[in-house]
This record gives sequence, C-alpha cells and structure tokens, in this order.
Amino acid sequence: MKTLLKRIVRSQAFQRFIIVIILLDGCLLVIQTASVAGQFYNVISPYLLALTIGTLTLDVLLRIVTEDKSPWYFFKKSWNVLDFCILVALFLLPAHRYIAAVRLPRLLRLSRACQLLGMFKSFGLSRNLSQRLQLENKLRAEHELLQTVFQNIPIMIALYDKGDRIQYSNHAFQNILGWTKLNCPRGAVLEQLYPDIDDQQAVSRWKHQCSGDWLELKTFNRNNGSYLTTRWTCVKLADGSIIDIGQDITCLRKSERNLFEQRELAKATLESIDDAVLTINPAGIVTMLNPAAEALISIPAYQAQNQSIFEVVSLLNMETRQPIQYTVDMILTDDEIFSSKKSFLLVSANQDEFIVNLSTSPIYNYEQTLLGMVLVFRDITQTQLLSQELQWRATHDSLTGLVNRQEFENRLSSLLEQVSKHPTEHYLCYFDLDGFKVVNDSSGHLAGDQLLRDVSDIIRGQIRSSDLLARLGGDEFGLILYECTTKGAQTIAEKIRHAIESYQFYWNSQVFTISVSIGLAIIDARSQKLTDVLGTADSACYVAKNQGRNQVYFYQPGNDELMIEQDKLRWFSRINQAIKDDRLCLYVQEIIPIESQRTKPRIYEILLRLIDENNNLVTPSAFLPVAERYGMMTRIDQWVVSKSLEYLAQAKIQQSSLQVVKTPEVLYSINLSGASINDRNFHEFLRQKLTTHQNLCHIICFEITETVAICNLKSASLLIQFLKDLGCCFALDDFGAGMSSFAYLKHLNVDYLKIDGSFVRNMATSPFDRTVVESCHRIAHVMGLKTIAEFVESEEIIAELKMLGMDYAQGYGVAMPKELTSV
Repeated sequence: MKTLLKRIVRSQAFQRFIIVIILLDGCLLVIQTASVAGQFYNVISPYLLALTIGTLTLDVLLRIVTEDKSPWYFFKKSWNVLDFCILVALFLLPAHRYIAAVRLPRLLRLSRACQLLGMFKSFGLSRNLSQRLQLENKLRAEHELLQTVFQNIPIMIALYDKGDRIQYSNHAFQNILGWTKLNCPRGAVLEQLYPDIDDQQAVSRWKHQCSGDWLELKTFNRNNGSYLTTRWTCVKLADGSIIDIGQDITCLRKSERNLFEQRELAKATLESIDDAVLTINPAGIVTMLNPAAEALISIPAYQAQNQSIFEVVSLLNMETRQPIQYTVDMILTDDEIFSSKKSFLLVSANQDEFIVNLSTSPIYNYEQTLLGMVLVFRDITQTQLLSQELQWRATHDSLTGLVNRQEFENRLSSLLEQVSKHPTEHYLCYFDLDGFKVVNDSSGHLAGDQLLRDVSDIIRGQIRSSDLLARLGGDEFGLILYECTTKGAQTIAEKIRHAIESYQFYWNSQVFTISVSIGLAIIDARSQKLTDVLGTADSACYVAKNQGRNQVYFYQPGNDELMIEQDKLRWFSRINQAIKDDRLCLYVQEIIPIESQRTKPRIYEILLRLIDENNNLVTPSAFLPVAERYGMMTRIDQWVVSKSLEYLAQAKIQQSSLQVVKTPEVLYSINLSGASINDRNFHEFLRQKLTTHQNLCHIICFEITETVAICNLKSASLLIQFLKDLGCCFALDDFGAGMSSFAYLKHLNVDYLKIDGSFVRNMATSPFDRTVVESCHRIAHVMGLKTIAEFVESEEIIAELKMLGMDYAQGYGVAMPKELTSV
C-alpha cells in the first residue's frame, strides 16, 4: 500500500492536478479584481476553496505518509507556511464578506493579495515539480542501467544486510550457485553457501571486516550437488549492508592443476631422457637445461643459466676441428650449417669431446613472436664409434686386420675407372701360400691363423705405405702397387717372396718353412673389367705354382701356360652361367653283368654333361677340373642329386622292382666329389632329399673315388654308413690307382668295387695290368663285394674279364652313354 501511495504522489498526473486547481483559483481572483462577474465568483468561490484546501491537504498527508516525515517538517519550509496562509485567507474570505463595509475592501484586497501570492506559488511549485521529475527520470534511468549491468555481468554479486541475509543477488550469483529468485534464501545463508567451512564465524568476520582481500572458498551448487571453487571480496556500504563480489575459478584452478601436472611431466621427462636439452631466449641467453645437458657440457645448471649459449656450448667442425661461429639467427635460418643430419664435435668445460647431432625448434607465442628456442644435443659418440667399427669390420679381415676381398675389389674398380680417364700404370700382385695346408692340418687352425697374421706382417713390412694389401680368402692375398714401374713391381714382389721363404714358423716345438707363389699383372688403360684383371693375376699365380712354386710370374700376353689358366678362369664364369640358365643335363651309361644272373641288378651310372652357348655338348673332363679348383663341386653335386631324384620319382618305375629291397632289378649310381664328402651341410641336404624320396633309397648307389675316400677317410666312413642306414648302396671308384688301397678297404663299408680303367684298358696285352685286375677282383670277392671293370672297350677285354669271374663291365665296348630320359 505504501508503495502504491508513493507512486501516486510522485506521478505526473497528481502533480498536474494540483497545479490546475491552483491556476483556476488564480484565474478567478483576476476576474474578481477586474470586477468582471463578481457575483459568479462569490457563488463559486466556496466550492473552489474547498477543493483547493482538500487537494493541498491530501498532498501534504500523502507526503507525510509516504516519505516518513513529521507534519512539522512541512511547516519549516517557507513556501509551505505561505501555502497555509493562503489557505486561511481563502477560507476566511467568504465568512467575512458581510462584515462592515468599511473593512470589506481591505479584506478583498487581502484576499486578492493572498490569491496572487498563491498564483506565484503555483508557478514556483510547477517549476520545482518539473525539475524534480527530470531528476527522478535520470535517477530511474541510471538505476535501470546499473540493474542491467549487475544482472548481466558474469561476476557474482549479492547484497547482505547486517544479519548476513541476502537482500539482492544477480543472475550470475543465481546461475552459478544454482539459486533462483524462488529458492534463494532470505535468511542467514553462510551455512548453505559454504557447507564444508568449519569456522563459519571466521567467514562472517572476514565479510564484515571488508579489508578488500580475496578469500578462496569451496562453494556448494544446489543444481547438481557439486562443489565449485570460488573467490570472494566484500564492499561495505554506508548503511552497514555488504556487497559480496565473487568469481567462479573452478576452471581456472583445474587449468592450473593441469598446467602444473604437465609442467611436472615435462620436467620429469627432461630429467629422465638421455638427450641434452637447453632453452635460450631470443638474445641467446640460457634459460633452462636438463641434467643430461649439465653432464654433457660439464657445467652446473645454476652456473649455465643466464649465460650466453655461445659461452656455454663450444662446437667444432668434425672434419677441420675449427670452432663454429654461430648466432641465434644462423641456427634459425642456416640449414647448411645446422642440419639435423650433420654431426658436430662438442667440447665440454672439462675438455672432453663428444660427437653430437643438433636439432633446434623455435618457440613462438600466440602473436607469433619469437620467445626463444629449444636446442637438443644427442650424444652419438658411442653410436659413431660402433658405426665406424661395423664399417671397419665390413671392409676388413678380422683375423689379419687387412682389407677384405669386397673392399679390395671396390678399390680396384675405382682404380680402373681412374685409369680409363687418366692413363697411369699400376700393378696387381696375387699371393698364394705354399705349405699353409700342412701347418693348418698338422697343428690345427690356431696355428694356421697365427701363420696368416705373421705373413700379413711380413708383407706389410716389404711394401710402401701407399700400397693396398688385402686378404682375399684362405691363404690368398692381394696387393695393389700404385703408380709403380714394371721393374719396381718385380722388385717388391721378389722381396716379399724372399722374406716369406726366409721365415720359419714355430709352433709347439715344431718348425715349419713356407713359401709363396706370386702372380703379377699390370693395370693400365688397356685394363677394362675387374674380373679380367683379377683373373689375369690369379692365372699368373697358378702358372707360378705349376712351374714349381716359390716364384714370381709376370703376366705377358701370348704365353701358352697363362692362356690355359685364363681359359680355366673363363670356364668358371661359364659354369656359373650354365647352372643359372639350367644348361646342365644328365646322361646314363649302363653297367652290364658279364655273366647273366637274375640276382644281379642292372646298373646305370648317372653322368653329367654341359650344353655350351652354341648348344654343343661338353664332357665333364672340360669343366669339372675347373669346378673343383674354384670350389663349385658341392653346388654341382646338389644339382645332380636333386635332378636325379626328381626324375626317378616322376618316372613310372615298376612297382615290383621297388618292393625288392635286397636285390633290386635296377640301380642308379650317382657320383659324389671330395668337397661334398667333407661338407656337413651337404650331408644334411642328402638327408632331407632322401627322406622326401624314401621309396627310392634302395635303387640309389653313390660313388666316391678311392683317392677321395683315403684322403677323407673319417668323413667318408661316416657318410657311407649314413647312406647305407637309409637303404642306399655304395661303390668305391677308381680302385687300384694306389696299392695302399688294400690297407683302407677294410675300413670302408662299400658294396661295389670299381677297378681303375688304367689297368683294365691294357689287361689283354699287359700281364702286369691283368694281374692287378685279378688281385683287386679276388680281394673284393673275399670281402663279399661285387666288382666292376671300367674302360671296357673290346671283346678281348670282355673275354679276359669272364675268365677272371668279374661281375660287371662298363665302357664304350659294352654300352655308350645316352640321355637319362631314354632309359
């Protein structure tokens, strides 16, 4: 009700109503003074007076009620007293109109004066009311502006009275804390706002002190029941009320925690990594470094910080060892110097040197302003040393420390390219030790290794520092004599030969004397291919060996012996290409029983042939010696065994013959070389193949020569027993070439004995040869072996073999070789 009355009193309509009443009263006074319609005024005057008195009285009473003022307050003002006088004059005027005529004019004049003053008062009142309305409108607009600001500002604002009761709160306060106008408490709310605060009175005291300090509190949210982290400050008003101003800093504190955790994580990471990390500002001043950086530069962090990076880190060029003068701008822009792929030499404060890789990364702020730079130094000293060691091992022989064959050939290829562009003369020496195998076999590999080291030192002592010495494999060495004359090369080669010849090797109270065969070849503009140069020197070395060893042979074009050796070397590449092109083929030669007996199986010896580039058939005598010399026999034996078993597995062999294990109807004989006998990998290869074709084992007979068997007696015995356990047969080829064969025969568990053809060929005309053949046959029969005579080429020889009781005959006089597929 009070608010309604206040709005009525302060409304423009009420004020205007009062002004209109006073103006009407003034107008009537003017009319009466001008003696116009005086009678009308006398009639209306009482009613107008009553209305004016009632309106003014109502205005005064309403102001007293709405503004909480006492009645005396209005009489203390001059204008209000005048108003009271006017009211009294106007009220008394009708009552005294009929007083004596003498006094009436004075009263009229007094009434007119009072009415005139009332008119002036009405104009003053109107002016005051207009100014007041303007001020009230201005205050109202400012109030609405502040109200809008307070309601929309994201900061929480609440007004408390002296009893900590909320009188006002803005939208931010209500939304953040979950309190609306409907549920916002009007009483003491500290316990509800801060339920986890133990000392509520301390919060109340802080609030009423209004020191301006900020207080961080955990605040309860009524909407979701969660807790918020808020920060508050207070402002105290003149009437004792308090304004709380607060901020929701939950996200801020969460961000600070996350930032702290990330900083701790980054710190722990930097402290744990092995790379040295430094940060610098744009001026190049060190701002931070991790423990790895302290250890690398040998300067504590507290000393390195705030110093120039150029004073803390000293970098040298890896090749020239010259200091690198650099700046921050160079680190940023000069990729040629500061590339992550380049290595530097870092010198620490203790003068220790480290090989490092440097990677850099600039740090920019939001406005892309350079804040500094991160420098990461990776210590690759051990990696570099390991890489160098691995590279050394890849290019050097671990036993002698000399360059290995691969690196030697690479450098020789580079030399050939250089010679083709700038003709000069160089010489290639090829060394092969004589007598090394005796030392290695008699005293073991340790003795052989020591001998190779000693020979390497001897050769190194006889050559120039510019020459290149390499171990090519086994007991073979290579030497490049750079920019040397023919006479100078021969002189150096002779010095090496003489030094090795004069050397005596002592091992376990034994003394060994060795020698060396040396092949010498020129390298000039006529030298084109690497294989040709190496082949020429190798051929010259073999000529030196064939001429009696312990000598130097200098290559000269047109020499017959050298041409033979070179032809053998060419066969090496031809054999490799033939295997690659699958131009090897299999033939068979039948071994026929001399006396037809059902218990004797038919035997076919599998033979090897080569088809050359012109599609001509090449016999084994042309290429097998070369294959033996260059260690290709095991590879060829594997090819023969694989192809033979594959063919026999695919061929439609009679089932009955496969079922007879003890006396098969047919046997296929396969030759094995001495290299394969001693190769454990070949033994495993045979096991796998024969296991795969187990049903063929009883029709397979393997052959080895007598010489191979005697030279490798232990390996041969093991292989023979191994193959017989699988069900295969075994034959000893070329028996009788050395009469010591009889002493070894009892140690070899063979099934067939093939008598050497050099005795069989002449037995019809030579009593000696016939006696040898007869002795071999009788001893074989005594041991329960079947005998096979080789090189049977005439009917006379067949007749002699029948007289001796020979079991089988093989040769051109019995059966010619033919393709395996024709059997």
